Amino acid sequence: MNIKSLLLGSAAAVVAGSAQAADAIVVAEPEPMEYVRICDTYGTGFFYIPGTETCLKIGGYVRYEMRYRDRDGDPDYRFSKFARFSPTFDARSSTEWGTLRSFGQVFFNWGSGNISGDGNSTALEHAYISLENGPHLFLVGKTDTPFHAAHLGGPNVGGIFETRGDNADNNDTNTGVVYYTFAPGNGLSLTLGAVENTGNTEFEPNVEAVVRYSQGWGLLVGAAGYDNEVDEWGAKVAGELTFNPVTVGLQVQYGSDASSAYGARYVDGVFGSNLTSEWSVAGYARAKLVDTLGAKLQVQWFDGVGGFDDAWQITGGLDWAPVTGLNIIPEVRYTKADLLGGGDVEAWEGRLRFQRSF
Repeated sequence: MNIKSLLLGSAAAVVAGSAQAADAIVVAEPEPMEYVRICDTYGTGFFYIPGTETCLKIGGYVRYEMRYRDRDGDPDYRFSKFARFSPTFDARSSTEWGTLRSFGQVFFNWGSGNISGDGNSTALEHAYISLENGPHLFLVGKTDTPFHAAHLGGPNVGGIFETRGDNADNNDTNTGVVYYTFAPGNGLSLTLGAVENTGNTEFEPNVEAVVRYSQGWGLLVGAAGYDNEVDEWGAKVAGELTFNPVTVGLQVQYGSDASSAYGARYVDGVFGSNLTSEWSVAGYARAKLVDTLGAKLQVQWFDGVGGFDDAWQITGGLDWAPVTGLNIIPEVRYTKADLLGGGDVEAWEGRLRFQRSF
């Protein structure tokens, strides 16, 4: 055998080995592309998370405000700016136990020259899980308590200033909750819940109950709560009537101790702090002037607490939606407090809000 034969044989062996090695390599086929599917089971904005049967909606809003306050006793008026980005995440799926839902909302706040105390901060506003099957709803997590949510038509009755008659600066109004709601139909619902008492390290939850009846003509709400930590209680009743395009409402609230979780909130523009009282009465009216413009007016009275005998607040404002998703809301509030020693003090406040919701 000569050298030429050896070289040819070696080359043939190498080629054969390479061919066998190439045959051993398996190239994976590309996975078929799965497009995002629309989920219309739970309303608009939901889509299926790829590879699952869970529907997800991502929403929220961006807000910017300019704020003004002129108060008796201050050397000059105060002006501040405030911004917030608040994303929301709503995931739902159908199970053999009913609709399983999880919801989260975060506040990213920025403030400059604050009046109200909203500074640079991040807060988890809502984080809860619920299971709904027919008339039954079970919820656990962090959110508004049943008593706090039982307002005339829902939260934020007073608009920007939120003069809604609750001790809303008390942590017990948005905290850990476990509650059950039974809604047999015809606009009636009953809620019973245990609410975390944030002022106590022991397991002593507050107990709250709400009855709500809603119809086309309006709604009726009754709520009661027991503050386990201080052994005090509170209750409120509210009613609302709708005469298109005008809606009017009235709410009366009582707390056996003003400082408990169920004291009536006094949003103070006079003393520079938030106070609470035992009794409060609030009435309001709102009207849809045209398709893109609404107006509202609210009057609220508080009985005496702290250094005043009683107090009045009047709030008025407009809500303009020039395009879909954009609201421009100017509001003005006047506060007058009668002092225990005689005399009174007054304050004027104003806010202009721009909000883009998505």
